[in-house]
Amino acid sequence: MNAWKNGQRLTGDDQIDSLMETYNLDLDRYYHWPTAHAAVLYAQKATNIFALGKKFKPIDGVIYAKPNGAVGDGDDIKVSIEQDYLMYEFSEGWGDCPAGSTHRHYWLFHVKFDGTVKFISSYGDPLP
Repeated sequence: MNAWKNGQRLTGDDQIDSLMETYNLDLDRYYHWPTAHAAVLYAQKATNIFALGKKFKPIDGVIYAKPNGAVGDGDDIKVSIEQDYLMYEFSEGWGDCPAGSTHRHYWLFHVKFDGTVKFISSYGDPLP
């Protein structure tokens, strides 16, 4: 974790570095708390993150290795399939995001299957 704490991509641990190289992973963020450390990794190309997490799990010192195991909260995009369109919900979260955003603003769009986009609404906390 010291290498990641210092912003280095490779750690010096053969097993971790092999996975970093094989799957072209980069360090996105590093977190340090009094009782724990965490690193958020991301893949440069489409990767089966579920299967990759299972490769990290047996490594000595790895406690948690799952997809989207991001710490905290923040911006988000959700989509649902409706009868005549896709409904996209974009949101921006802020304020104590490690504990879950205390503020959030939303934007809703309908995207028809022919590619037509319609802005529906914006609501939530006022933007900072």
